[in-house]
Order: sequence, then C-alpha cells, then structure tokens
Amino acid sequence: MTQGSELRVFQQVVEDMETAEANARAEGWDLKFLQLSPGRFRGLYKSAALPGMFLTYEDYGRTSLVATGQRPDDVMPIVLWQSAGPSLRCCGQEVTKDSIVMPWRSPDVDYAIEGGGRAYSIQLDRASYRSLLTALPWLEEDSQRESPRLSKRSIGRLKHHLKMMLGSSLAESGVQPLLTNARALATNFLSLITEGLAGWNEEQDGCCRSLDCERPVHLKRTRDLMEARPKEPLSLAALCAETGASARTLSNAFVKRYGVSPVKYHSLMRLEGARRDLKRSRPDETSVTDVATDWGFWHLGRFSQCFRLQFGECPSAILVQSPRPLPMPAQSGRSRPPATDAPCSPSAPKAA
Repeated sequence: MTQGSELRVFQQVVEDMETAEANARAEGWDLKFLQLSPGRFRGLYKSAALPGMFLTYEDYGRTSLVATGQRPDDVMPIVLWQSAGPSLRCCGQEVTKDSIVMPWRSPDVDYAIEGGGRAYSIQLDRASYRSLLTALPWLEEDSQRESPRLSKRSIGRLKHHLKMMLGSSLAESGVQPLLTNARALATNFLSLITEGLAGWNEEQDGCCRSLDCERPVHLKRTRDLMEARPKEPLSLAALCAETGASARTLSNAFVKRYGVSPVKYHSLMRLEGARRDLKRSRPDETSVTDVATDWGFWHLGRFSQCFRLQFGECPSAILVQSPRPLPMPAQSGRSRPPATDAPCSPSAPKAA
C-alpha cells in the first residue's frame, strides 16, 4: 500500500466493462465484467490509496452486470453494497440492500448485480487487517461461521473502528499544502465512505456477512467451457452434453445465480467480445462483418440489432472511433497483472 507523503486519488466516468476491468487490475484484482441488461452503461469510479488501505467507490447506475474472478491474496476487503435494483447475489447468495460483505473465506469473486447499485470498498492490507482483528478479536471467528450474523452492537463497534482507521490513515498520508486539490478530492471521497458506513442498518441483524464463493460443479464446468470457446455459438443441448448436466438443472442454476439462461449468458459474452474488438480495430483494417462473423454472428442485420439494443449504439459507430488507451487509476501499490431471456442466436451459415 501507499506510504509516504503523497496521497494518490483518481476519479473517472466509466462507460464500458473493459474500463471497469482496467480499474480492477490497477487494484490488483483479476476480474471480468459482463453487462446483462440492455442500454448504454455509464458508471462512476473513485479511488484513493492511503497507508494501510485502498478505498474505492463504484456506482453502476441501474445496469445489471456480473463480476467474476479473484481478489489479491494480500487484501482483505470490507464492502458495503447499496443495491438500486431488486436483487444482489454475492457468490450465489441473496444479499439484502445496504449489506456489509466481508469476502474473506475465499479469494474467488462472483457477484451478480440486478438493476445496478453502488459499492463502497475498504481494502485492508495484512498489517491493517491484523490491527483490526487485534481490536476486534471476535470478528475473525464470527466471519468464518457458516451463516455469520453480527449483532447490531458488533456492527456498531466495527463501524466505529473503521472510521478511526480511516482518519488515522488520512493523517498518516501527510498531504502537502500544495496538493489542496488532491486533499479536497480525498476528503470528498472519504465523506462518501463515511456516509456509506453511517448508512449501515444497525437495527437489522445479519446485515454483515462473510461469503464463500464455491460454485456448483456443473456451473463451474459450463463457465469454463464458455471461456474456453468464447467465439463459438453453444446451444443448451451442446452445453448439457459437454458438462453432463440436464437442461433443467443447468438453466435453473444460471437463472438463480445470474438471472439469465446459460445460452443468453454466453450470447452476451460474445457480444461483449465483439464490442471490444471493434473498439480496438480501425475501419481501414477490418469491418463490422469481419468482427461479427469472427464471434459467431452470421446474420449481420440481427447482430447489429442485438448490439444496438445491448449497448445503446451501433457497431459501426464504435468502429469509426480511433482506438483510445484506457486511463489508469491510482495504483494500490500491488503489482499489476499483465430484457428478455431470448438470446441473439446467430443463424447458421448457409451452405455454398
């Protein structure tokens, strides 16, 4: 984590899943984001690197999305979720609005956010984590329970101690007078975090929980298959044949976990892949047709319709834009690692 006299802060409007992934990589997280709901995405990301901790504020608007991957082993996050939609599933478990999540039991990440929301995250390094457990020794034992539910008194003590740690870390950062803009942004950011902490519902038992991200075997096999063959259209029958799961079992697992069917999920993965290729390409080097067929969309009109519905813009409009490098947020100090359920199913290519 950052040490010394410079407080690093970062603020950015996020307009696609690729930028969200770049922000996560800067924090040392290996995450993949997938937009589930149709429409143009517009979010907000803020971060501040402080001694002993890295703070993030992420606003996903009202877009439903999935985030999967792994967090760094040397980070112990405490996340306050404020769901804007009807459902938030962390590691397959339903989480109520304004819930505190401590994903300490496993480095795996698997979040499905329905209808958007906001996340305040305090990522502690090992030293700060040990300091927290020294002050609150019961926290580690409670967080390792199968169904951890902290009492409102325990939640109040946790909130109080985290506020003290935030204030101490900001004071230790020793911002120079010339960096008044940085201090103002950091103060604003910390106000958001404090506001989020103040919003914890201490009257509701069980709003603080630790989660285990184990996936059912058939769900993991299906996800692995999709990622291994990202450009190949896969039918439900093909997925079942490859994974050994029945159509009902597999469909129910995906709908429960992510809110969409497995075929719809994979179709959205391919649309996202096509969008990224279009962003990285130049119109004098490739065409929309080339990118669409490369990702298994053989009917160009259908592809354009699905693309425009999902992302709020035409594929040709993305292609004519020059490739732009992604802006980089403040690093955490860790090394960087290099509407409906009907899918946009491609038509099979006609025989010559």
